[in-house]
Amino acid sequence: MAAGSVSAESPMKKSVRYQLLPAIVLAIIWLTVLAVLSLWTANPVTVNRTQILNSQFILTARIIDPQKGTVELLELKQTRGEPFDQSLINKQINLQPARINWKKNSTRIFPVYRDKAGDWFITPAPLPKFNYIDYPATNSIRSEIAQILTHHS
Repeated sequence: MAAGSVSAESPMKKSVRYQLLPAIVLAIIWLTVLAVLSLWTANPVTVNRTQILNSQFILTARIIDPQKGTVELLELKQTRGEPFDQSLINKQINLQPARINWKKNSTRIFPVYRDKAGDWFITPAPLPKFNYIDYPATNSIRSEIAQILTHHS
């Protein structure tokens, strides 16, 4: 071949390139599908059955002051114990332990108990870490909690 001449790409190289193209496109589509699935299904909320069953009450409350644990009680469902006066609805109570990761004005569901002094505590879940669990106030969480309480009775 003379210097400066342009050689044409061999038909064999073109054939291999076109054979790889569908595999590359398929791999990109597959990775995109996996990325979308991981975003949609990552870390679903799971209600801790033992925590719910060990609780005296299930509260739905709006967070007023995350630092102090102050919440406005929106709904009170008793799971066991003496009948309780519903007069605390729409009033503020303090929950312990307060969680600094709570978002002010968000509505959450809290499995709780009251001690003899009348203080409110989040019922601990039997987990090694993060055992004071609260839940987003969604219909699916409410339904799951109702199912746990119904099947236990």
